[in-house]
Amino acid sequence: MTMDLAVYQRSFAPEIRRSRFAHGWLENEILVPVRTRRALWAKLHASGKEPEMFGGLAGELAELRGFCEEMETAYSPVPLVAALLPGLPEPVLERVRGVLGERYGKSDLMDRVIPDLRDAVRELSLAASECVAAWRRSMFENMSVVFDALEHAAQRALDILQRDVPRGIVLP
Repeated sequence: MTMDLAVYQRSFAPEIRRSRFAHGWLENEILVPVRTRRALWAKLHASGKEPEMFGGLAGELAELRGFCEEMETAYSPVPLVAALLPGLPEPVLERVRGVLGERYGKSDLMDRVIPDLRDAVRELSLAASECVAAWRRSMFENMSVVFDALEHAAQRALDILQRDVPRGIVLP
């Protein structure tokens, strides 16, 4: 059986997004800079400029919140049934979709992961807002505490994405 490119892409789309948030953004754009550039940022603050990462925080957080909202359907195997079982009559496909959807709904994996990730994203959003606000109020003497909170929140979200969020479509 050959897999249609669209089906292949659909089956890996959630993993691509999970990986981009985990490695491309949280790890490389927040954690590494917060851990390694504080001395540089002290000089940057004195010159009246902001760290580059501030510019993308709001957009990335909005995308991560959207990912949380889409997770349950994104990881469901139900949309792939017709493509993976070509040639079956529609009534049979509907029955397979129904059984698969019911079993997927009964599995509690996503029920545990989604609230944890949403909570971590809320914490990260708050820490990011406080970080940017403290910077803009020229409160650099308090920035270590604010950066520590941002680092902690980003690490928590990263841990959930790496440890708990599935790597692909969830088969019940």
